[in-house]
Amino acid sequence: MARKSHHSKTSDMDKRKVTVIITVRNGERHIKEAISSVLSQSFQDFELVVVDDGSIDRTLSEVLAFDDPRIRLIYKSHHYVDSLNTGLSEARGEYIAILDHDDLMMPNRLECQVKVMDTFKDLTVCGGRMAVFKDDDISNT
Repeated sequence: MARKSHHSKTSDMDKRKVTVIITVRNGERHIKEAISSVLSQSFQDFELVVVDDGSIDRTLSEVLAFDDPRIRLIYKSHHYVDSLNTGLSEARGEYIAILDHDDLMMPNRLECQVKVMDTFKDLTVCGGRMAVFKDDDISNT
């Protein structure tokens, strides 16, 4: 999670504490689980910006199947760096969290990271532990 370095000109109604950004290209296999892991966070004051990086599979329909006003979908032609930059420029939250389309958020990730960022005001970036999984085999690192 990173602290935003500038103030956006959005109304207070549009502001959320955290913007979660997922960039995805041809991620139909995992995007539904990734989005579900964000929506099931213990901390709920977030928006989710999904930037589709020119997918040609069913990724868009998987994202559009979610009916949650916190999700914003942006479609771009294929250019990963530009798509990530678009997500960053669209962020309305005080903090930004990045999630790869084939990763999952642990249920309390945002809650823990917001507490740390709110407590330590000089902190600009906050990471955490991760669990690596392949099929049904999970190992913590």
